[in-house]
Amino acid sequence: MTAQDARVEALLAAEQARCDALVERDIDRLDALLHPDLTHTHTPGNTEDKKRYLSLLRGPMQYLALDRRETNVRLHGATGILDGVVVTTGRLGSGDPMSLETKVLQVWLEDDGDWRMVAFQATRVDPR
Repeated sequence: MTAQDARVEALLAAEQARCDALVERDIDRLDALLHPDLTHTHTPGNTEDKKRYLSLLRGPMQYLALDRRETNVRLHGATGILDGVVVTTGRLGSGDPMSLETKVLQVWLEDDGDWRMVAFQATRVDPR
């Protein structure tokens, strides 16, 4: 395995840890994976900084599953870019589960071998 391959694997592991933390509602773990300068933009266009995003995750929205259908990775120095399709299944309060298919773009920064997500943008994929 090359050094570049190892960095890609570490980035994909960080993304899997982020997804697991969302489903497990592990806010402390998620906090460690997110860069202090995070901008998180949802499908309707609302954007939060890290503090606001983490506070929303303590609310009634529960992530049940995040299924990455496609993942493309590009590395540029200490920056990693992930894009692809994610199907998110969640529930608001005690409501019925709902799923949403999105195309996502994520920017991660590497610092001493640790990857932290600094930007997230999701766009809804219209059902065909």
